[in-house]
Formats: sequence, C-alpha cells, structure tokens
Amino acid sequence: MFELRTRRLLALAALLAIGWGMRVWLALESPSVYWGDGIFQILEPAHEVIFGYGVTPLEFKEGLRSWLVPGAVAGLMWLGEPLGPGSWGYLTLVAAVLSALAILPAWVAYRWADEETDVLGAALLATIPPLVWNELLYFGPKALFEVVTSHLVVLGIWWMHTSDDGWWRPSLAGLLFGLCFVTRPHLGPSIGAIGGAILLFSEHRYRQFSWMIVGTVVGAGLGGALDAWTWGAPFHSIIANAHYNLIENEANRWGTSPSWQYLVWLWQVSPVGSVALGGVLLAGLVRYPLLAWPAVVLLLAHSGIPHKEYRFIYPSIVLAVVLLGLELAHLVQAIDDRFDRRALTASAIGLAAAGVLVTSGVAASQFNLRSTGKTGETTNWQFHQGGLEAFRHLSTRPELCGVGVFQFDWGRWSSGGYTYLHRDVPIVLLNHEKQLLDRAHAFDIVVAEGWDAKHQSIGDFELERCWHDTCLLSRSGTCKSADDLAIGR
Repeated sequence: MFELRTRRLLALAALLAIGWGMRVWLALESPSVYWGDGIFQILEPAHEVIFGYGVTPLEFKEGLRSWLVPGAVAGLMWLGEPLGPGSWGYLTLVAAVLSALAILPAWVAYRWADEETDVLGAALLATIPPLVWNELLYFGPKALFEVVTSHLVVLGIWWMHTSDDGWWRPSLAGLLFGLCFVTRPHLGPSIGAIGGAILLFSEHRYRQFSWMIVGTVVGAGLGGALDAWTWGAPFHSIIANAHYNLIENEANRWGTSPSWQYLVWLWQVSPVGSVALGGVLLAGLVRYPLLAWPAVVLLLAHSGIPHKEYRFIYPSIVLAVVLLGLELAHLVQAIDDRFDRRALTASAIGLAAAGVLVTSGVAASQFNLRSTGKTGETTNWQFHQGGLEAFRHLSTRPELCGVGVFQFDWGRWSSGGYTYLHRDVPIVLLNHEKQLLDRAHAFDIVVAEGWDAKHQSIGDFELERCWHDTCLLSRSGTCKSADDLAIGR
C-alpha cells in the first residue's frame, strides 16, 4: 500500500510539474496581451518601485488599487533581475511563481477527490481539467488581480472543507479571503457565499464560520493597514475604486453589455465546455456548495454590472473546472462500483481524460475573444505578442537611447511598457508616418505593429527584424532630449 501511494504521489508530482511547465513556457514563449491591465496594473508599478522608472497608470495615481500584489511582485523582480539579461530574469521568475499559484486548483482537486474516492487513478483524473482547461492555461500565468486571487481562494476553500472543528484552518482560510478581498473587492459576493454555504451545510458550522470571520477581519485589516501606509488612509483603494466605478461610472466608458453576455461568451469560447461547466455547477449547488455557491454568486453579481470583461468571471470558471474534475472522479468511482472490472475503469479514466483534453484543445485553438467582447483575426495566444517580444529583445541592448512605438492600436497599453523594455529611455507614441519623421530625433529604434516586411525602411530607419506582424527598425546615431514626448516621464 505504501508503494502504491508513493507511485500515485509521484504521478501527481509529474502532472503538476507538466501543468506548471506548460504555463511557464506559454508565458515566456507565447506572451500576449488580453488587456493592458495584465502589465500595467501589477507588473509596471512593481517595476517602477524597484527600478525607479515606469508608466504610472491612473489607478496608481488615484489610489484605486492595493499595493499588496504589486508589492509582492516587486520583490520577485528584485530577486529575479540578476537571473538573466535585460527583463528576462525577473519575467521568468514572476512567470514561475504565478504559474505555481495557477496549479493550486489542480492540487486541491486531487486532494478532494483522493479523500472521496478509492479507485486507482480517479484522483489523478480530477487534476486533468484544472491543468489543461483553456481559460486556466491562458489566464493562469498572467498578472491580473482576479487571476491571482482566484487561485488563493480555491486554497482557502480547501482549508475550510478540511477544517472540521479546529480553529487554525478556517482562520487561515479567512486570512486569505480577507487579503483577496482587499486586493480584488469584486470577490466580496463569493466570500459571502462561502460563509453562507458554511452556515447551511457544515457540520461544525458556527465554529468554522466564527473562525473564518476572525481570519477575514484580520486579513482585511492587514490590507487596510497597507492602504494606510501606501495611500494615507485605511481601505483607501476599496473606497476610491468603488467611487470611481460605481458613483462616477467610469468603468462603463469602456463598454457595456447585457446581463446574459457572460453566458454568450462562455458558449462562444466552448459550447461543449460551457454545457459541462454549467452542469457541474448546478449539481454542485448541493453536492459541493463550498465550490459551486461562490462561483454562481460571482457570475450572477457580475452579470448585473453593465461593464463586462470575460476575465472578470475567471474565479467562477476556476471553481467550475475544479468541480468538473471532482465529478469525473466520482463517475469513474461509480463505474468501478457497478461493474468491478479494472479494464473498464481504466478505459473510463482514459476516455474522460481524452474528452477533457479534446474539449480544451479545440477551445484553445479557437480562443480569440478580446476583452472588449469582440473576436479578432488572431487568437488570444498571439494578440500583441510581437510587441512584447520586441520590447523584451530590446531590453538586452544597452546602447539604445529611445524607442518609438508606431501604430499600436492600444498605444502604450499593448507595448509591454518598461516591464518588458527594462531600459530607462524615452518611449514615444507615434500615430502616423509624419509624426514618426518629425520626432525621429527622440529615438533610435522604432517598434511598428502591423508593419509590412516588404518595406525595408522609413526615413533613416532600416528594417532589422520582425516578430509576427511587429517589426523593429533602427537608425544609427544618438538621440536628443525627448522628455516632453515620452510616456511615463
């Protein structure tokens, strides 16, 4: 039995390592921009804190965000900077840590299924959906508040599930919930739903709920104290964010959508996957309330908010995918109990794993849903990839004196910023050819998105190399002062 358990743990370690490796590889070899927040809300502020220069977005001018996650990432950048040339070292370390957090749902699915099933391979099967599901692969290593906090909330739910009548697990879970709430206030309904599920379904409901509340208050208090230190007032980021988005309705200027839009997007991304996730969520309302309730409540809450982005319901998707893994494990258990044939059980595990892989693979190959809700010609995996690769390449060139960003459709928000460039030189936005020629004195490198590689030059700039549809052009000579033209100056 000990040898069998060891083999299962080794198999789990191998699966988690593969899932972690896939995410790190995708983050480094296929970087992309889903929305500028993935760089400029966490990575860019962290870069500015550690290295002294960067683009300061409105949220960090007005104090709309907690420094908790950017501060932690700043520490990773400081540790990672010596590990590679230019921005490579700290980008690799940040991707590695975010990817490690991203496989927490798979670990929780294994532990939960291992607790409830005794079929060899059933618990391992439960890890497959969280490891390979399209959205979890794509968003998992990205530096987005809703992504980072989702993975921590799953861990907190596991601690609540296994807390029995003790105090430290629900307290620690509550601590995570409090910190996640300060970091991402939109998780408030989900955290409330977890508390409600505890009160209604837990055997030790009052003790667990009480200690969870204690931990949540402590975690939120720590986040409030951090706001007081960084912004001058406790919970400043939550209050300012709510005023900006709910009172001033600033979020709506980025677009609004009807209440049913998330269901439409889920169907567009994967019809089969959306039906599967919807089914396990409905079943989980009774079978796994700690997972299903927060997922459904968050989906309903965000459906009532006019401004919608697909990434906002990432926490619901994560919880639903964990549920899918648990239900598949129970399906295999039921087949084994009914037929008691090892070959049939093994075939069921293989078919279930293959079904998940095919469903996720098809969704991934067609995933081209932009944050605006529109579909694009390229998949999300390649969206603005060239600009990020160009800036990362330039980070290894100490001789450059300025960078012109030409015809990027989002301007600075899709360029990678100083996070990828990691050179304290001006970045100048250029909207048309005349502007490029008039301001050519301010930079010796042009990064042009949508550039036709047949055009070998523009003014004094000669084509050097391309990444996809983004090309780098360079000229000889030095740069003149451009502080009045540059972003982040």
